[in-house]
Amino acid sequence: MQRLYYWNEEDEADIRSHFEHVGSVRLTNTMNKAKKEFYKKKTIPQWICEVHWKEMMVYWQSDDFKAKSLTSTKNRLSNSYGNGPSLHTGGSIPVSDYKRKYVSVNFSCFLVLLFN
Repeated sequence: MQRLYYWNEEDEADIRSHFEHVGSVRLTNTMNKAKKEFYKKKTIPQWICEVHWKEMMVYWQSDDFKAKSLTSTKNRLSNSYGNGPSLHTGGSIPVSDYKRKYVSVNFSCFLVLLFN
């Protein structure tokens, strides 16, 4: 398969990390949507086989998953300095770490795409 995008080799780890993060978020959102649809319509999504769906249902009913879900729910609803529920749901990585990471990335690969 022919590559459509090119970047400097030293940017590979950052680009891979971002790609995997975006994929993880999209998969999580897709599975959450599928689970909600299942509870509403009682039909298994066509894009996943019944065996795998049943495995996911067992996991979603496990005590471990329920505990993680309850913790996340409490965190999202936590009172932030008396201002009501926290609106920050960006994960456990501080904004300062994001800033440091993305300021250090060499974005010359995007300039190559724009000007070639």
